[in-house]
Amino acid sequence: MQRLDGKGGLFVEHEGTSEAYVQNAIRTSLRDLVRGHEDEFTSGDWVLNGAVCAGEPVCSLVIAAYETAPWNGVAR
Repeated sequence: MQRLDGKGGLFVEHEGTSEAYVQNAIRTSLRDLVRGHEDEFTSGDWVLNGAVCAGEPVCSLVIAAYETAPWNGVAR
């Protein structure tokens, strides 16, 4: 979820044994984090990525880009 004033946002991460459990945990965390300040945040965009480990380890990479900037640090 992003702040409407452009000064940051919220990021939560959960793991669990089912998609429904993880979705509920994410929604609950975000709701609790903005309680009393709901009008200061967007409704939130998120993607749920899941994998089942069956013998071999699995990995999920999460990238949360909060601000874009040029590599050389100079705005164009």
